[in-house]
Amino acid sequence: MKILRDGLEIYEVSIDDKTILTKQIMGDNEVNATWISREPINISLGDYILVGQEKYYLNNPAGVEKKNNFTYIYTAVFESELYRLFNKIFMDEGSAEFTYFGTPEEYLLLLIENINSIDSDWTLDYNNLIPFQPKFITFNSESCRQALTRICEEFELEFRLVGREIIVSPEVGFDTLYSFEYGRGKGLYSLVRSSDIENGGVVTRLYAFGGEKNLSFDYRNGARRLVFDVLGNKYIEANVELYGIKEGTVTFDDIFPQRTGSVVSSSGNNRFIDTSIDFNVNDFLLEGVTPKVVFKSGALSGYTFEVRSFNNATKEVIFNDLLEANDYVLPNDLNKPEIGDTYTFVDIKMPQTYIDDAEAALLSAAQDYLDKKKSPTVTYTLDIDEKFIRVNGVELDTGQRVRIVDQSLGLDEMIRIYSISYPLVNPSKISAEITDKVPYTIGERLLKDNSNVKGEIITIDRTRAENYRDALRRVRQLQGLVFDPDGYFDMTNIRPGSIETLQLAVGANSQNFGLIGVEIEPNYEGNPNSIRLSAGQLVHFEIEIEELGYIWEIDQLIDNALVSAQSYYVYLRCNKNALQGAWKISTEPITAEQEPGWYHFWAGILYPVENDRRYFMFTKGLTYIVGDTITTGRIKSLDELNFFDLSNGSFNLGNEDQGIDWNVTNEGKLTIRGAVIANAVFAEDGIIQNLRVNSLRTGENGKRIEILADNGADPPLPLHNLKFYDSDGNLAVTLDTAVDQGVVSAPKAGLKIEDQVSNTIQLVTQNGVLGEGSSMTSNVMPSNHALGSVVGVLKEKFFSLFKFRAGVVGYDATPQNGQISFGGWFNSLLAQSIHTDTVQIQSNYTISEENTFISCYNNSNITVFLPPSPKVGRIIEIRRNLQAAVIINGNGRTIIDDGGAQNTISPPSRGDTARLRWDGTHWLYNGWR
Repeated sequence: MKILRDGLEIYEVSIDDKTILTKQIMGDNEVNATWISREPINISLGDYILVGQEKYYLNNPAGVEKKNNFTYIYTAVFESELYRLFNKIFMDEGSAEFTYFGTPEEYLLLLIENINSIDSDWTLDYNNLIPFQPKFITFNSESCRQALTRICEEFELEFRLVGREIIVSPEVGFDTLYSFEYGRGKGLYSLVRSSDIENGGVVTRLYAFGGEKNLSFDYRNGARRLVFDVLGNKYIEANVELYGIKEGTVTFDDIFPQRTGSVVSSSGNNRFIDTSIDFNVNDFLLEGVTPKVVFKSGALSGYTFEVRSFNNATKEVIFNDLLEANDYVLPNDLNKPEIGDTYTFVDIKMPQTYIDDAEAALLSAAQDYLDKKKSPTVTYTLDIDEKFIRVNGVELDTGQRVRIVDQSLGLDEMIRIYSISYPLVNPSKISAEITDKVPYTIGERLLKDNSNVKGEIITIDRTRAENYRDALRRVRQLQGLVFDPDGYFDMTNIRPGSIETLQLAVGANSQNFGLIGVEIEPNYEGNPNSIRLSAGQLVHFEIEIEELGYIWEIDQLIDNALVSAQSYYVYLRCNKNALQGAWKISTEPITAEQEPGWYHFWAGILYPVENDRRYFMFTKGLTYIVGDTITTGRIKSLDELNFFDLSNGSFNLGNEDQGIDWNVTNEGKLTIRGAVIANAVFAEDGIIQNLRVNSLRTGENGKRIEILADNGADPPLPLHNLKFYDSDGNLAVTLDTAVDQGVVSAPKAGLKIEDQVSNTIQLVTQNGVLGEGSSMTSNVMPSNHALGSVVGVLKEKFFSLFKFRAGVVGYDATPQNGQISFGGWFNSLLAQSIHTDTVQIQSNYTISEENTFISCYNNSNITVFLPPSPKVGRIIEIRRNLQAAVIINGNGRTIIDDGGAQNTISPPSRGDTARLRWDGTHWLYNGWR
């Protein structure tokens, strides 16, 4: 196995069948590797291996066990590109806790924007998605990886990766011709079936509930949520005769009586008119409840406003302002109702027709849900014959659908491969799981749950007073738990009235150590009675093993059996004769050398469970006070927001909204949050969240950038712009709100690129695109081709709804007779060659929308049917190549030649070509040889 770094091979190690690749749909995709080395090797985070063309990265330190001076056993997990999504928190406008309202496309584009901000070249393919109604989803400090699963789960979608391209579709994978059956030479060693029928996975009687909105107090005898009634029952059933009655419930909060309207006109920020409202809102108000309007699209999408008044005569809605937590007022001049924005009313009653429609929608959604739950989800584990794989050249991957046959189980179906695993040294030794339903992995669920716990902590941290109370309470607990780990303090040297000394050492010699690559994760996977203590290294600053050193290798420990009311001491138990150690958790204090042959280095205190979580406090380290000098590792505030970490060279002052930090938000960088800077000098990079200037120049002459504000003239001169100058000081690019000074309409904003030497310009504005000159080039076309001012390069072939594809598309937005058309209008057109769609036929054929020339090679008489709905001006040519007749049928429309109108016509002789043009009333026929 070759290990690479930055494209170069750094090691080649020998592996056996213990190095396994495991891959799941929307789940694990990693290589668990084990190898033996004769000497230590230096592999680092970010090193990777290649499996085929796919990269697998080392994202966590490799484990190493030293057997002797010549034997080192390494274990490492190499993870696919998918795991890089864990590195970025999913955020919107700088916030990690937010509620978003959008379609799958909008969520996915936000996700791509997030990950590309720290890790470039991620792309998205969602061309196979059907239109979805937008939904609200709340995120709480989740990674992009977790957010991707959340988005797909909410919209019942699936994803897969090809390199760094995320492909999202209703179902990933495809059918194959592979067939496996138990028996010699048929592909299967064994087949094991499991299902969830016993653990509640099957539902045969379903109670479904909708949302609570827009229902009056007397709805269905006081029901709080929307329900349906089917022949007097509030439930639906399926497969009761097979599995008995197994009840279940499902709630669809987004299904409630509602009407989606559209803004027809708007005369102000707080009002709009929708003339299609078909009832008087004033007659359907709920007593004591203020009606509200929720915008579903546009600049106010996702926001809810209280309705101030409704005028039934004009159908005008007036609503109140909304003041957000950061004092931002909505609506405003930038964010207000626009024509075409959609909305719905909530907190009102609705006419009965809307209630009936909502109940029907609830019944339909419930039926879809029951169809998925009425039968057990079955999973088959396959042990595949590796000889069969090699002999037949079988290449299996997740998502493929394969045929599985087992007569004894009554099985003969195409089922999708959910997961595969095999040793890298023998890809033919495959184990696979196939299932009729792909689950969202348990690992993902636990990550999400843990994310929620972390999110709650972040929310609590914002309340300073509560933090101080919690922190002080833990300090008092710590005072009761502290003991003398080295066992030599003499209490007679400390008198209650005062402490006088030349030197004060706070801590103990055994505590003077640091940790490398260690993660301490209380509340592991969302469980307060679980803790994960990762592998890493302990570096002791005072104790060492002679001839070996002072850096101990520490193994990982996960403890899932903690007791909620119990506090724990956390130690690193290190061998006195070898640089190996392990974590130890104890309810009792242990001094450093209490156990013969071992050190117990005290790392910290794990507090009892409080508010469904635990806290961990480090006790390692030593502080010296001598004269006017304090030597220590970390100084922090009680709420832990403000600190100086002298060991790692980092600090933070302020809170998460306003403050300053070094080496915290961004490694090796100074970050200033929410502040206005009067004077500042930065070396290399600087981050300023808010900066207000009238002008900014990166140089006085030569190559430079200038940002200029309005100069205050009346009317203002066009100085409010961004300008780029070349190395000769010539203006090259201008970005301005009035860059287009055309006479057709008012000046428009845009981008202006100019060459003052050749006196040519290029404009991209709200009015369109203008190119003066014809020197645009493309690295995907031959260099000797003469190119124009506008060049469209088609790099991906796909068909639109109208079977149309091109590098440059012209679309007629004002079609005649309601017919959509593409292309362009020219007074004259010069083309070196024009290629038309040509099809060869031998039997009856109906001409499609894209066909232009039909070449007939029939040995017996055939009929060619003209398109039933041609566009005006459509030209079709049909050539008869053999002796057999070709009959052209108008397909419901008449054909005119010199003999008049008729339903069919035929080229008279072999070699004749019929040319037909649709004039809107008839097909006009001409023939020639």
